[in-house]
Amino acid sequence: MSKNINNQINTKYFSQKSSMFLSELMLAGQCISIKKNTLLNLSNAFILKIALDLASYYILAERYAPFTLKLSLNLGKLVESYILLSVIVLTMPRNQQRISTVIIWLFLILSYIPELTVYGLGDQARHWIYAITTFWLLIFSFVRVKTRFFKILYVKGADPLSIIFISVILVYTLLVIFSVDGLTPTMDFVKIYENREIFGTVALPLANYVIRWTALVIDPFLMIFFLINKRYFYTFAICLFQFLLFAFLGQKIFLFCIPFVIGLDWLVKKRIFNFYLICFIFAVIISVSSLSFILWKESWLSSIFTNRLLVLPAWISFKHYDFFSQHIPTYLSHSIFSYFIKYPYDILPWFIIGEVYFGYPSVSANTGMIADAYMNFRFLGVLLLVPLLVITLRWIDQTTKFHNFRLVLALVSMPMFTLLASGFLTSILTTGLGVAILFLHILPQKQTFK
Repeated sequence: MSKNINNQINTKYFSQKSSMFLSELMLAGQCISIKKNTLLNLSNAFILKIALDLASYYILAERYAPFTLKLSLNLGKLVESYILLSVIVLTMPRNQQRISTVIIWLFLILSYIPELTVYGLGDQARHWIYAITTFWLLIFSFVRVKTRFFKILYVKGADPLSIIFISVILVYTLLVIFSVDGLTPTMDFVKIYENREIFGTVALPLANYVIRWTALVIDPFLMIFFLINKRYFYTFAICLFQFLLFAFLGQKIFLFCIPFVIGLDWLVKKRIFNFYLICFIFAVIISVSSLSFILWKESWLSSIFTNRLLVLPAWISFKHYDFFSQHIPTYLSHSIFSYFIKYPYDILPWFIIGEVYFGYPSVSANTGMIADAYMNFRFLGVLLLVPLLVITLRWIDQTTKFHNFRLVLALVSMPMFTLLASGFLTSILTTGLGVAILFLHILPQKQTFK
């Protein structure tokens, strides 16, 4: 009997040791995987920045002046830019199950890395790049904080309400388009600008708002909704409708929306969306656009993608800082608050930057949310933007508990993308971020939404 007891004890002891060993082995494997991902994130971020640096130095600065960065290479700042990039990559969120992580990664790739390139190659203000870096480090810190503050409230019986919401916006969009005399679809890039001027004469209330809400919120949502439900004909119909909106109104972001939203959804669906892969894809596109210019003198790809999407917005951000660090901030007096606060300039801020730094008063040099915050309240504005963005990101994260992750991402991805070229308040009111968040609260939960 004592032998049996000893055998049972030994068996129990060895089973405990085995389970402890296996758990330690799994933990070690997870640590190795994390280190591998960190190394991949860092190396591919460096590859992206090197590709962007080379393209900016050898192609953009000479080809697209003055509508790109002005070269003034500072080797110390160039090295410093890679150090700052390392800090950001090593501290950024990594939880791919959160939409906030996906959005932050896109902001870093599309905005922060180009700003580092401009900082090093253009010898730009150290105060500004450190302010931007501090902003993102604060975002990383607060977006990880667990809190019960965010309680999402939903409208009961929202199935018909969400359908009515979509239908009213789509019908009003068609009414706006067909109410404008002389507005015809075109792919001629000269005629497109004429269409923009014609559309500016529309008298219907909220016309500009509703058109953007349709193109940047409703259409992306419907594209992915029909894709999830394998209604491919309807997906194609929505894409065609989006293309017609571009042809009528000439807003390039409407056309860009189709591949961006569908491509992003495909990466998320296949569970291959990660920071290092996106960095590598962008590095390949930049390299291909640079080679096409070197070998065949084809400049449209490097113009649209490398310069207009990445480098030029980063350059404009530094110019906003340069101007408003020496002049009076606007204090939101150019917005809906103009009734209460007197605007201190004769022309709007983006036209001021166009005139002072590009020599063209007709150029609208729009900037992203961080420079816009500085333009209004200087560094206090940048600091105040942190809780606004954190609350928005956490709020969106909470909605994924009740809705399909892909649908939520489709709703918010384009409005969040517009923050690269507009202020936070503008995005909430004009480009659809506020509408997207409202729609998430009247959208039926995923168990009942069909």
